[in-house]
Formats: sequence, C-alpha cells, structure tokens
Amino acid sequence: MKTVGDLVTLVGQGKSVVVEFRKDIQSKDDCYPEPGMRARITRASLPDEHAVLKIYFNFEEFAAHNLPFEAMNYYDKNGDATLTARQAGVYEEEDHIYFDVDEVLDELMVVQHEAGVKLYEAFKAEQMNGSYVQWLEQKLLAATAPKSMQQAA
Repeated sequence: MKTVGDLVTLVGQGKSVVVEFRKDIQSKDDCYPEPGMRARITRASLPDEHAVLKIYFNFEEFAAHNLPFEAMNYYDKNGDATLTARQAGVYEEEDHIYFDVDEVLDELMVVQHEAGVKLYEAFKAEQMNGSYVQWLEQKLLAATAPKSMQQAA
C-alpha cells in the first residue's frame, strides 16, 4: 500500500485495519492522534469530487497505549496549552480525519500486523498495573531467560 486510497480500498474489502500514526499526522488540522498512537479504522467514505475522503478511527480500544502520547495542546482557563484532549473534555472514542486520496500512506500512518494487535489484546486481558511497554519487556525477558532461571522462578 502506497497511498491513503490504497488503505481505503483495503477497508472497503472488509479488512479490519489497525494503524499507528506517524509524524506527518500532525499536519492535519484539529485532529486527536499524535505520532505513536494507534487506532482501528471503522469505516471510510468514498472520495469526493476533489479526491478528498474521510476515514473514521476508533481510539478507545488503544486508550492505554495512546495515553502516554497525548500532547498537552489544549488550552486551560488561563489560555495556556496545558491540557490533553481528555483533560479538556474533547476526546472522542471515534473520530474522523480528512485525507487526499493520493497522500503517501507511510508518512501519515503504518498498518499494524494482526499479531501485534493480538499482543496488545493479551496485555489488556491481563489487566496489569504497568504500561504496555513494561508488559512486553516482562514477556520478552521471561521468554529469553536461560532455562535455569525460568525453572527457579
């Protein structure tokens, strides 16, 4: 997939797609995602007469993952940008972003492999008190520890 249009074609074929946003998502005006955040695409519109389309993203599934990436770019009562979208009360579980059909996809977001999504689901199911990265590190260390250390634990 090279363009946003290619991604929309995939979604139109009924594929469940999870993306991770990249730096250029910040070029989109008034949108929630920051680089590193993840969301599941729920639907997309067809391109209009100007080759612009709308993609709908569900962020709630990845709320724990996204929380550390939330930027403080919403204004408090003093006019200072000190609030995240959640703190400012403007966070929405599902939101949409406009794209040109020919925009380069990997500058804006990258499609996540289903195996990685299943790992995140396992993390959520365990309801651990740490971050997703801490959980991954714990799993990796346990999997790569010498057998003598695994038996002692």
